[in-house]
Amino acid sequence: MSERIGFWLRAQGYLFPLFFLLILHNPRAVFSEAYAQTYIAEQEARAHFQDGLDHAIRGDLDQAVQEFQTAISLDPANSFFYYNLGLVLGMEREYLQAIQAFQQTLRLNADHLPSQFRLGLLYEVMGFKEKALEQYQAVLRLADRGWELAIAQQRILLIQKALDDYQVSRHSRW
Repeated sequence: MSERIGFWLRAQGYLFPLFFLLILHNPRAVFSEAYAQTYIAEQEARAHFQDGLDHAIRGDLDQAVQEFQTAISLDPANSFFYYNLGLVLGMEREYLQAIQAFQQTLRLNADHLPSQFRLGLLYEVMGFKEKALEQYQAVLRLADRGWELAIAQQRILLIQKALDDYQVSRHSRW
């Protein structure tokens, strides 16, 4: 057995095996310290997130964006932070950044209906009707009820009519 460990140490180098041995020697200390650091970062992220919400409620959107970005830097796996960042960026008319925030939310939580719906709204506002249509149709696939579903159905009909009208006017010019 020690021959195999010795071979493994020579083959893999010394850094990882030493770390592994430290964990075997005192696993509780290593993991509890890592857990404590993660817990502290999550708590700090939540505090920044709450500060961001407070700023957004007061209408200080620039400060809200900064607080949400700080929260994200501390807890980048929290899709809700990205979603709220997207909302505030959309309110500031920073549409491309808002789209990126909602897309990141969907990368972390593919079934997040509000992000899907708001992506549709942003694409529609920016004049990308086909992309908006795709997003609204995704909402229909995700939801069986809810206000987003009803509005997405209305938006689909309006966009399809606008696209049809555009095609008719383009062909009538010839």
